Amino acid sequence: MQQYSTTRRNSKLSNSSSALFALMPMMDVPHGDTFDVVSSMYKESLRTNPFATNMITGGVLAAMGDAIAQSREKDQPYDAKRAGAFVVFDICYRALQTTLFPTIVAVCDGHFLGSLLPASVVAQNLDLSNNLAILEQTFANQFGVIPFFYYPLFFTLTGTVQGLTMEANIERAKTTVVPLLKRNWSFWIPVQYFQFGYVDEPLQIPFL
Repeated sequence: MQQYSTTRRNSKLSNSSSALFALMPMMDVPHGDTFDVVSSMYKESLRTNPFATNMITGGVLAAMGDAIAQSREKDQPYDAKRAGAFVVFDICYRALQTTLFPTIVAVCDGHFLGSLLPASVVAQNLDLSNNLAILEQTFANQFGVIPFFYYPLFFTLTGTVQGLTMEANIERAKTTVVPLLKRNWSFWIPVQYFQFGYVDEPLQIPFL
C-alpha cells in the first residue's frame, strides 16, 4: 500500500474532488450515471490515497451518525464536544484500520485453523480453505483489534476530547467495556465475516 505524506495525500484528494465537481456540470452525464462517476472517483481515491480517503470518510460518517443520534434526543441541545470526540476517534481509528487490515488479510490465510484439520481435507477443498481464512481474519479483528486497540483508543480519545479526568475515564471504561464488547461481538462477527469474505479489499474499511 503506497505511503504518502499528510500534505501530499490531502492535496491529491482535494484536487481530485475539485476536478470532479468542476467537470460534472460541463459533462453531459445522465443522472443514472452520476453515481457511477462518483463511485469510480472514490475507488480511485482509495487506491491512490487510502489513508486520507479512509480518514475523511470516517470523520464524515461519524459526524453524520452522531448528528442523527443527537437529533433523536428530545429537548437536548446539540453537543458539539461529543460530536467532536466521535469524529476525532473515527479519523484516528480509520488510520489504524488502514494500517492493520492488509496485514490481517495477508497473515490470516486459513493456515492457523487449517492446521487443526487433516491436511488432505483442507488441500482438496478450496471453499473450506477460503472460509477458514475469512474466519481467521474475522477472529483476529474481533478478538484482537477490538478489545486491545479499538476500545482503548475509543475511551482515551473520547474521554480526552470531552475533558474527563483520568479517574473518570477509567471508571467509565470499567463499567461499560464488557457490555459494549458483548453487543459488538453479537452484531459485528457475522457482519465482519461478510466483509472479509465478500467485500473488495479497498472497500472493506468504508464498508464498516
